[in-house]
Amino acid sequence: MNKDILFFGVQWCGKWTQANIFLQNNPNYKYFEAWNIFRALSLNKNIFSDYVSSRIQAWLLVEDKLVFWLFDCGSNLLNKWEYVLFDGFPRNLDQKIYFTQQWTNKWRDYVCVNFDLSRGKAIERIKKRAIEQWRTDDANEETINKRLETFYAETLPVIQTFESEWKVITINADQGIEEIYNELINKLRLA
Repeated sequence: MNKDILFFGVQWCGKWTQANIFLQNNPNYKYFEAWNIFRALSLNKNIFSDYVSSRIQAWLLVEDKLVFWLFDCGSNLLNKWEYVLFDGFPRNLDQKIYFTQQWTNKWRDYVCVNFDLSRGKAIERIKKRAIEQWRTDDANEETINKRLETFYAETLPVIQTFESEWKVITINADQGIEEIYNELINKLRLA
């Protein structure tokens, strides 16, 4: 495949797992996952960490201007023969517009992958993870609902807009890891 790829899906749908498998098998792809970069920035004591930590604790998205800056930095590091796997970007319609403008200007093609998982199944998975990994943040019903509401309010319209542009393939994320990966690879071959 000679396209950049954008992964979308509700939290706990398996995007991260599938991204890791895909990247192991496709070394010409670079990984861009803004949330983990911002989380890493929050670990130190500086102006960035203060801001990012406050957003993470409140389960708010980081302001678009910082995401755009990070996106610009990452895209400028690419060689012409390399491709990008974006995980969780763009997260809202303003980011979608920015991404589309930048990628069109760079003459790069892309395909979006939506890992489709119901809200009920996502909640079931997160509660299981909370028990298995002793994650108190994952056990909090209010936190879970806030994360899901943010996805449905901010990111789902992005997916729907890309769908109207015929840029989305949908993967059934309510399967085993290997089955999801096989469906992903088979559908990417056709994209």
